[in-house]
Amino acid sequence: MDKIPDNIHHFIAPATTTRNVNSLKRISELVGRHKIYAISEQAFGREKPRKDDRVCFYAVSVGVVADAVIARIPEYRIDARIGNPKYPMVFPLTNVRMYLEDPFILNEKGRASLEEFKARTKDLSWAWFVRVFHRVSAHDFLVMTKQADRISRTS
Repeated sequence: MDKIPDNIHHFIAPATTTRNVNSLKRISELVGRHKIYAISEQAFGREKPRKDDRVCFYAVSVGVVADAVIARIPEYRIDARIGNPKYPMVFPLTNVRMYLEDPFILNEKGRASLEEFKARTKDLSWAWFVRVFHRVSAHDFLVMTKQADRISRTS
C-alpha cells in the first residue's frame, strides 16, 4: 500500500449505547449499512474532520470494530438514522471496513501497542481515550485497524 499523505488526520469515534441500541449494533447500522456517522458540534469545532480523513469506530466493551474514510466534511443536519439530536454534524463514509467478529481490543496488551499509552501509567483509567471523538496518531490508527504492516510506510 502507498504512504499515507501527511495531511490526512486519523480519528477514533466512540459509539454510544442507549436503552434500545447497543454500540455494536449502532456501528453496524450507521457505518456498515448507511455509510454515515455523526458527531457533536463541539467535537466538530474542536477536531475539524475533513474529507479524506480516516476514522475508526469503537464499540463499548468490544473494541475497535470498523474504519472508514470521511467522504465529505460534516454538515449540520438532524438525521433520524442517528437517533440523537446531540449529534447533528453528519458525514458520509467511503471505503468502510467492518471487523465486528475480530475487533482490536483495548485491553492492557492492546493499549501497550499504542503510542498514546507509552508514557502513561498502566494502572490509570483509559476511558478518556474512548469517550469522545478525537484525533489519534497514524501509528495508533493503523494498529487499531489491523493495518500495522503499513506503519513503516507512514513516515
